[in-house]
Amino acid sequence: MQTTCSRISKWKCYKNLVTLSVGWILLYSSFTSIKDLSSSFHHQDGIGLIGMATFYFGYMMACIFAGRTVRLFDAKVSISCTSLCQIPFLISNASPKFYVLLPLSFLGGFTQSILWTASGSYLVWISQTMSTNQRNNVNKVFSIFSLVVSCSPILGGMSTVLAFSLYGKDRQHFQKQIKQINTTFENDISKTLIFKSKSSDNLTDTEVCGPGVCFFENNIPNLALPRAKLYIILGFYTGCMLAASAMFLFVMDRYIPEKDEPIKYKICISVTNITKILYSTTFVKVFPLLFHYGFQMAFMSGSFFKEYVGCRYGIEKIGYFLSVFGFSSAFSSGLSGFIHTGTGREYVFMFACLAEVVAVAGMLMWNYFSSYMTYTIGLCSLWGLAHGIWQTHLNGYIGESFPLTSEFAFSSLNLILSLGLITGYSSSNYICMRTKLYVTGGMCIISSCFFLIMSKIARQKCAINKNFKRVSKMKELDIFVFSNVSSRLE
Repeated sequence: MQTTCSRISKWKCYKNLVTLSVGWILLYSSFTSIKDLSSSFHHQDGIGLIGMATFYFGYMMACIFAGRTVRLFDAKVSISCTSLCQIPFLISNASPKFYVLLPLSFLGGFTQSILWTASGSYLVWISQTMSTNQRNNVNKVFSIFSLVVSCSPILGGMSTVLAFSLYGKDRQHFQKQIKQINTTFENDISKTLIFKSKSSDNLTDTEVCGPGVCFFENNIPNLALPRAKLYIILGFYTGCMLAASAMFLFVMDRYIPEKDEPIKYKICISVTNITKILYSTTFVKVFPLLFHYGFQMAFMSGSFFKEYVGCRYGIEKIGYFLSVFGFSSAFSSGLSGFIHTGTGREYVFMFACLAEVVAVAGMLMWNYFSSYMTYTIGLCSLWGLAHGIWQTHLNGYIGESFPLTSEFAFSSLNLILSLGLITGYSSSNYICMRTKLYVTGGMCIISSCFFLIMSKIARQKCAINKNFKRVSKMKELDIFVFSNVSSRLE
């Protein structure tokens, strides 16, 4: 039976919110871990990064159909079915072949776009049901959801560490790998240029890791991963995804959006609605921030964890950094979601921009402090603080601004976000690390300043409209009083 906003009680709203959040923890802990580790697991020929670029290409293509799909089926069915479709992509990482990984990556991205759109629409419906003050409640609901989902890297990181420790440490010494690479590429001219004509015995890890990396991925020392450990990790993550799908299907209440428009939509109408949202002033204000958010996510998972963590400290240490990143992201997501009502979204975005720029500057100076693991952990924490704020408030802003067309609004959000992710992943194999850092930091500053300028212009227009309405009402009152006085005099 259809569940409507008027028929559902408040405790059921919290039940749905908790179920959706916990299910997303299980689902996203699996996905984020594989996403962040794929560039290290499958570094041959850059197949890991190419697979993620294909994933988000499918993600972008599905944005056209996501809103229509959620309208045709209720959000509960959309969430349950598309979460199951993430499992083939996960299992494809056991056989990193182009003809296996790329099609299943496209399928995973296509269905995950619908999954995010349906989840965003479901959260907007929950916020509208729980309170009459929809504007503030949307932000609270999204902050709670983002807080819980941001904990997913903690679970994923800890499970990765556990799997790596099952068979003991089989990591070769770093200098042995350096010598092996130097022997393999002994006659490579690019090696001489990159390492400044140094002999292989004098090479250090800081010259092949960190901001100095400027050559194809195969030359970076990566650690071999036993197949047994990979199968254990994939098996655990598959179980998490199955449990999440079961929770979505059997615990959450059904929701069919109650709109004035008919439920069935043609694709051309979906495209028209998405285009109107993309061109609206409200969406244009966060357009650069959304693109930057996608690009910096691709940088973090595709470059940082491989070239700053796995390359220097070993692949078995990546799980610890994933957990630190998740904890920092969850902390900033929950805290900023509750304090932004008093400070304003502009100040929260400014703090996120400052944290990310400081992290970028720290990565540029990483060579001087690479011997201290706490320094790299601090950089990971700063990036997590910024990531939690971007995730919470960009989604909250869209849900707050387009409550009646939330399906198409989140489709538009996913479209721009996936465009940034595709750009970041596809260019990762061909851009020097130092250049990536400059581009990411500059993009963060420019997009944040653009948001501030557009917000100031919007406030000024709002103030002018209010003054105009106030003056108009005063004129109407004067005319009314004058007419009454004139009639009495007559």
